[in-house]
Amino acid sequence: MISRKSSLTGYIQSKKVSLNMTFSITEVRERRIGSLVITKELYDKLEKYSRSNGLITSTYNHGHGVVRYYTVKYCLQMNYHGQNHPQKYLIKRGGRYPSKYAMVKKTVEELEYSTPTFDAICRNIAIKYPHMVKFANYISETPLKGFAATFNNSVGND
Repeated sequence: MISRKSSLTGYIQSKKVSLNMTFSITEVRERRIGSLVITKELYDKLEKYSRSNGLITSTYNHGHGVVRYYTVKYCLQMNYHGQNHPQKYLIKRGGRYPSKYAMVKKTVEELEYSTPTFDAICRNIAIKYPHMVKFANYISETPLKGFAATFNNSVGND
């Protein structure tokens, strides 16, 4: 178990899935999954699903080899750092709403209704593709949402 500090969510714990283990989740730990590191094959399936259903709200190249495809409820991330470093593929909790200039064909309400939650995707992966998960990053506490999250992160930062 590896732990590191994240300024937004508290401690993140990475749990590597060994070769003789497959990814599984329990209802208690489901809401604590921050991201899954997945195989290229599973990443391609998720990207194809998201594109074909019109769920992608924005694409952003963060630089340093990080490209993200956002939906309203989750984010697909690809890290590539040249030929000498392995590529890494992730699905992460949280997404982005489209900007008013985005070329998205669906309304925000349609996107919210048709986009599966991050937890639902994790459950589906655990059932159908557990062997395609390399490891999971867990958040030490269930993340706060909305105003409470903003307030909690700003306390003590005077």
